[in-house]
Amino acid sequence: MTSALLVVLLAAAPDAGVASPATRLEGRLLALEAELAATKKELAETKAAVSATSGDLAEVKEELSLTNRSVSSLGEREDLIRETSVSWGGYLDVGFFAVQGNGSGVRKDVDRLIRGADDVLDTWALRGDPLATAINSRGEPADIGDSRAVGFDGLRTAGRPTVLVNNANLQLRATIGTELLAHVMVDLLPRERTVTHFALGDFLDVKLANLSWRRRLGFGELTIWVGKVDSVLGVEYRVQESPDRLTVSPSLLCRYTCGRALGVRARGLLLDDRLEVLVAVTNGSNQQEVMPWGAEAGFNGSPTVSGRVGLLLPVGVGLELSLNGMVGVQDRQSDATVWQFHAGAAAKVDLSRVFFTAEGGFGRAAGKTGFINDQPVPCTAASCLAYRGAYLLGGWRATRWLTPYARVDWRSGTMRQARDWAYESDRVRATAGVRVEPMRRLAIKAEYTFNRELLGADFPDDVFTTSLIVSY
Repeated sequence: MTSALLVVLLAAAPDAGVASPATRLEGRLLALEAELAATKKELAETKAAVSATSGDLAEVKEELSLTNRSVSSLGEREDLIRETSVSWGGYLDVGFFAVQGNGSGVRKDVDRLIRGADDVLDTWALRGDPLATAINSRGEPADIGDSRAVGFDGLRTAGRPTVLVNNANLQLRATIGTELLAHVMVDLLPRERTVTHFALGDFLDVKLANLSWRRRLGFGELTIWVGKVDSVLGVEYRVQESPDRLTVSPSLLCRYTCGRALGVRARGLLLDDRLEVLVAVTNGSNQQEVMPWGAEAGFNGSPTVSGRVGLLLPVGVGLELSLNGMVGVQDRQSDATVWQFHAGAAAKVDLSRVFFTAEGGFGRAAGKTGFINDQPVPCTAASCLAYRGAYLLGGWRATRWLTPYARVDWRSGTMRQARDWAYESDRVRATAGVRVEPMRRLAIKAEYTFNRELLGADFPDDVFTTSLIVSY
């Protein structure tokens, strides 16, 4: 159509020698055609480029999505790292001790003073306390001597003065968020290894291993622990570790109240934290593992329930009064009708320069009569235990770094296992000592304990012991 139009225009031109408007129009049309062709080519190239760019854009979008997910994951990990912290700590406790006699707190009852054990051989009947010669915060005796009730003897000093690594303590704490805390504590213990005497040698003691959850609520604060947990009986369980304990050695009562059991423990703080309520449901009692009844695993289908109620009053720096108790099926036997219990009370007062702690308690594991040669024998099917004990501890903050202290404690107890062994003790101890803290994380303690056995003639078993503690 364009060519026909050009022909018509040329035919109508008056002078072929002069550029007519038709000629000029034809030139312009040719130029427009060339420009249109170039434009089409550029458009095709642009479409191809756009198509390629769309593919690249899809890849970019996919990469951007992956990047966003990675950034989100990194953010979550950063939040977790920010909310989680892990710390290591512990302490090293090294000491020197010397104990009178053979290092043991028991002697054979050759005079037959023990009541109700006439059918037990006199060499297996003992008077005294096998743990009365404790030389460190763990309550280990210098020697168990003739004791059959307490069979593990990691020291075997026979009364010889000894330098000892009491324990190398390691602790791991991991906070998860603001409410969860994992706590693991172990002792590394270098001890006597004598195969012929069945001495265990170096060993590791897992003292705590639990996960706790804590939250402030409308009524106060609630904390729950699960795992191997602290006791709830009395108050001495709070200061079992060497850096926390004022004295070197534990009280005579601690063996029944300071043991850590496996289970669930809960604490509620009420009335502006002035009222404390503690409850625990565990596999067994809170007797320490050195005792014949100490057990972590359950030996029967019934849990042990313990509790404590404490009240903090504004007297001096603080006055704390508390009652505690425990009841359950007796440890290390399966008869659900054989029970054991503990009941006690404690008081603590801090008057700034001087402070005192008093605690008392009593308990019983009923035991069960069994038969030997068709004859009924007490405490055969299950061992028997009955005890009473109390202590008074006082300290004086003479200076920032010097604290003299004194403690008086008493314990009366009987134990029996069939005709295998029986012992009875009526023991009074008086301890005088001093704690020195010359610098942060360093403590030095020394004490002398006068041991007196009130059942029958007394025998020499006084204890001098020291402790050098470095915390880290």
